Amino acid sequence: MNNQNQLEEIPDPNHRSLKTLTRAIAISQGRFSLILVRCNYGSLRSQILQRLHQSSNRDIPELILAPSTQTLYTAILEQFNSQPLDGLMVLGLESVENLHDLLIATNRVRDRFLSFTFPIVLWVTDGVLKKLRRIAPDFFSWMTPPIEFTMPNNELMALVRENADLAFTDDPKFTLDSAELKTIQDDLQNQEEELLPEMKAIISLILGLIKFRENQIDEAIEQYQASLAFWQETNQFERSGVVWLNIAWAYYLKGKDYQTETRNRIRESIAQFEQGNSSDLLANHSRKLGELLRQLGEWESLESISQKVIKIHQRQGETRLVARDYSFLAEVALRKEDWQDAKQQAQQGLDLLKKIPDPHPKVLGLCYFILAKSQQHLGQIKDAIANLEHAHTLGENLHQYDPHLYVEILAELRTLNFEQAEYLPAFNLKLEQIKIENQYGLRAFIGARRLPPAKQMINPVSGERKTVPIEDAIQEFGREKDIEELVERVKRRDRKLTIIYGPSGVGKSSIIEAALIPVLKQTYFEGRYILPILVRVYKDWVGTLAQALTDALEKHHHQSVGAALEDNVSQPQTNEQNPSSVKSIIKQLRQNEHRNLYTVLIFDQFEEFFFDNPSPSSRREFYRLLYQSWEIPYLKVILSLREDSLHHLLEFRRNAYLTNLEINYDHILYYLGNFVPKNAKKLIKELTTRSQSTLPDDLVDELVNDLAAELGEVRPIELQVVGAQLETEKITTLQNYRKLVNNPKDKLVDLFLEAVVRDCGKDNKRVAELVLYWLTNENNTRPLKTQAELAKDLDSDPQKLELVLKILSGSGLLLLVPGIPDNRYQLVHDYFVSFVRHKYQPQFWALEEEREKLKQFQKRVVVGSVVATLVMTGLAITTGIFGWQANQQRLEAIKQTLEAKKQTIIAQSNLSQALFLSNKQLDALIVAVKAGKLVKKEKLRKPDAVTAALNALVNRVYQIRESNRLEGHSDRVTSVSFSPDGQTIASASWDNTVKLWRKDGTFITTLTRYKDSVDSVSFSPDGETIATASRDNAVKLWKKGGTLIKTLTGHRDWIFSVSFSPDGETIASASGDNTVKLWKKDGTLITTLTGHKGAVYSVNFSPDGETIASASDDNTVKLWKKDGTFIKTLTGHSNPVFSVSFSPDGQTIASASGDKTVKLWKKDGTLITTLTGHSGFVHSVSFSPDSQTIASASG
Repeated sequence: MNNQNQLEEIPDPNHRSLKTLTRAIAISQGRFSLILVRCNYGSLRSQILQRLHQSSNRDIPELILAPSTQTLYTAILEQFNSQPLDGLMVLGLESVENLHDLLIATNRVRDRFLSFTFPIVLWVTDGVLKKLRRIAPDFFSWMTPPIEFTMPNNELMALVRENADLAFTDDPKFTLDSAELKTIQDDLQNQEEELLPEMKAIISLILGLIKFRENQIDEAIEQYQASLAFWQETNQFERSGVVWLNIAWAYYLKGKDYQTETRNRIRESIAQFEQGNSSDLLANHSRKLGELLRQLGEWESLESISQKVIKIHQRQGETRLVARDYSFLAEVALRKEDWQDAKQQAQQGLDLLKKIPDPHPKVLGLCYFILAKSQQHLGQIKDAIANLEHAHTLGENLHQYDPHLYVEILAELRTLNFEQAEYLPAFNLKLEQIKIENQYGLRAFIGARRLPPAKQMINPVSGERKTVPIEDAIQEFGREKDIEELVERVKRRDRKLTIIYGPSGVGKSSIIEAALIPVLKQTYFEGRYILPILVRVYKDWVGTLAQALTDALEKHHHQSVGAALEDNVSQPQTNEQNPSSVKSIIKQLRQNEHRNLYTVLIFDQFEEFFFDNPSPSSRREFYRLLYQSWEIPYLKVILSLREDSLHHLLEFRRNAYLTNLEINYDHILYYLGNFVPKNAKKLIKELTTRSQSTLPDDLVDELVNDLAAELGEVRPIELQVVGAQLETEKITTLQNYRKLVNNPKDKLVDLFLEAVVRDCGKDNKRVAELVLYWLTNENNTRPLKTQAELAKDLDSDPQKLELVLKILSGSGLLLLVPGIPDNRYQLVHDYFVSFVRHKYQPQFWALEEEREKLKQFQKRVVVGSVVATLVMTGLAITTGIFGWQANQQRLEAIKQTLEAKKQTIIAQSNLSQALFLSNKQLDALIVAVKAGKLVKKEKLRKPDAVTAALNALVNRVYQIRESNRLEGHSDRVTSVSFSPDGQTIASASWDNTVKLWRKDGTFITTLTRYKDSVDSVSFSPDGETIATASRDNAVKLWKKGGTLIKTLTGHRDWIFSVSFSPDGETIASASGDNTVKLWKKDGTLITTLTGHKGAVYSVNFSPDGETIASASDDNTVKLWKKDGTFIKTLTGHSNPVFSVSFSPDGQTIASASGDKTVKLWKKDGTLITTLTGHSGFVHSVSFSPDSQTIASASG
């Protein structure tokens, strides 16, 4: 068949249009021309192009533009500039995501198209044609009048019917898009042909499905509803069921607020399928139906449907669908806690999936997860971990389909690792979980970590994945204006260098990686693509930069660039023969300019450059790169560093390469700071909206007011930390926020610190707390310390310290600052210093006390050894001098001494017996032990008198024994109290409990409901109420039988002490928040006593109840009236005061301190005396009932 006959087969009027197009291409050979073709239908376009190629011998390739295409000119240049062509067909303009910017760029570089020596045929739809005329008028003026190809009515109707059947399948693949459908409607209406109701319903359904794919959910629902009416009126049950199912999925994707609507629609869908009385209908749509039921937790319906369809799928040989059915049945069994059945069903699903190529990662991951969960409950922990690891390795292949499932896998695997004391792997899994949750909008806030780029999951119905619009990505940072300004700086010719600086914690690295770079990649400037290159590692910065440059070029489809790099730039510095060099990098950067690329070199965390390159020669190479970059027009450099490292850049002025450059610091510096309150509120709204966890306005207002209270602006790191903790604590109302006590914001930061420490594991808790404390100082600054320095401070296991540092750094709480010869660690922000010092100072004091005790013990050992040596030496010398003459006298003296000691032992025996008979058993025991020690020390022979005395002492010792040992706490016991009647004992412990015992030691009950250690317990004077103080910042009141009466909240830090007034009407609580609170016995707050500058460790009432004494970390005791009026401050201690007590007669006050002393004061506050003698901190002091004796406890 000749070419002319082929053209004749195309009906008019398209026949004439094809001839016109062929002729236009022929007369434009060897020169540039723009030929415009209007065609609204992809199928028609394919038909015309096929006939054109068949009827012509010319080389006319097709360029199909990708949705991400940014510029038409560069797209043509990169693929066809060096090829001799007879013409070029450009297709796909209607699919370009950012068509507006592409047309603007095309209009700006119109003259560059003249360099092409062949005709370019642009295929456009009506929509593109309108935009072309409006946005690119200069470019459009060069085009020929559009050559039009149209489709007659009968073919339009046939095209719709062709797509009709596809719309009702489980996985529709349309040959029409929404623009084509709208054009069909317009074309048919223009030709005054009325569509049949069925055709309208089909078009509405197809439009709904297309809108759903485009994530236009509300428009999709509207189209579905328009289609549904016809199928219901005509009793077409399957088609009604399909539409109801699609409506249900649309409501599901609208979010958790629409779960009721989703459930109602899915039930309607099932009812329609069942009314059709065919299990095949269910089987055909079981994938979408089962997945939605699974997401909704409709387990009974899921089980019923899966049991029906699995038999059909088995009969049809649909192995993939059978495996999916098993996964559904396995999850149903799991939810029923039928672990054995769940394990069996999941294993059957896995066995089938292993037989087929490329099993769906979601089904595979679900089967592994259910198998692991069932094994866990069956006690098969190792197998459970192994299967969770299998699921974990699916990575992005899984979470792009179902991030919720992937997060569950991570959480379960993390829990098992943590229980196995694998703390670092568990922590890494937690980090990955938080990252995935944030990327997919399951979590609004990220904490102290770097924000990752946002992602969007694959549409569960259509299987398509949309990229997150760059505008949405920028909104997550609240930095729209900053990004606009930075992009504008890149475009300006007078801004060759930009230095982004700001305090730690404002999110510089996050903004660069997840916002600035994506925006630059989508920016087209002066006919050039912008190519951002990111560098963060500086130990071999030349090799790192070379590799980053090569990787970026390869991603940009420059497959031949690697060979063009001189000296193996494509390879990092791995050998001495072919190292990367600044020269080769500069050469490649110049080549980028000739390839119409606009390169932006971004050096983030640039302060590390100076630590990793301490020698002037290594830094000189960078300055040479910077100098030569100035000579390349389409190249910009961005440096980003912390504000406190800005001084390093002053070296620029002294460098020979840069002295001739005019560096205007006012122009190159760009400050990235905190948020103003208005922007902070806007950001919170945007973040919580994306995660479908919107907070009410009153909560957002108060939260931002609290965050901005100190500075008048909001620190980004504090916003993220507090926001993340809000999510963790599930606080979504202002009422719940205020329940966190007087300063909820500070409490949330405190909880964040506790969570980070908890991640280190129970065995490493103390090390983690002390590491944080040692990275602060008394000046409230953040010292830099190496691991070796911290190890010296802590005297801890090096492996424990290394693990703790990795976790604290990974949490974002610590910065790892590179240094020579060792890296150093620093708290991430000054903001955390006061929290850390306040919270972990008790642990520091405890460590200091332990060291002091060890020091004293070592001193005693040394002194004892020296004394023993001197005595032995002295005896030897004396013997040598006086000889035997003195020996007789010495023996006589020894006899007299021994006789005296015998009499002493006999007397002590008699005294012990008398004390025992007087019911002073403890005193009797002490005297008996002293006598026994004397006998042992002197090695006395035992004549009858001494023997009898010793026998009596032995009897006494065995007659005196402890009444009871109360055992049951799993951690340190911090406080013990007797009830006033002496019948009940209460003990408080670090195991988060209080236990009640009878006086004979019989266990009564355990008081729980504490979130942290309990430090104090006290009975009311009438014995009916027990008050406890805990590190969860609350006082709890209990009935004496163990029933909780009330929880008193208001303190914003640990509570160390609680005490009743003598009349039982008032309760005083002392807290780490520097206050004492007074409460009525019913729990009503009376007042708060403020004035201490440190934690308050102890509080006590005077015997007459008129005076209150409080002891504090600020080295003072304060006296108050019972109504809270301040009386006086008692000063004199040089370290924290841990305990304060009144004498029973009310005349004397005793205070115990970390300065190793007890001080006695008159009741008016006058110092009486200081009691010394302790070698360690004195923790407690108490008077005897007659006020004549004082007991103090140290150690």
